Amino acid sequence: NLPIYATSAIDAGTHDGVADLDLDTVRFPEMPWLLSAHQAAQTGVEPMFARMQAFGFDAYHIWQQLAANPALQELHLAGATGMLSMTPDGRIERHDLPWAYFANGRVVPGLPADEPASMAAP
Repeated sequence: NLPIYATSAIDAGTHDGVADLDLDTVRFPEMPWLLSAHQAAQTGVEPMFARMQAFGFDAYHIWQQLAANPALQELHLAGATGMLSMTPDGRIERHDLPWAYFANGRVVPGLPADEPASMAAP
């Protein structure tokens, strides 16, 4: 059995265990915000807007850092959308997203126990 990988777009955020049963074992990178307890704390936020909320959360924290130190040349932040860093020319890059997979129609953080170690990191 070859593992199946997808983009994070595979997770519609509906958490409908029945509708997502056919996605079992599909692996995908996901924002930490959507895999953590923060998601449970998002009261009143439609699942399809949770990603935008995470981007806004990170944008606010980046702005705080830059406002406090306008001459900042380097920035590293464990953000809601992943590990963020600022390049010398001021671009924000996101990297090192955690993995998740579907099991019984539900999103589970990490990789399945049967995942070969060589496949665990992109």
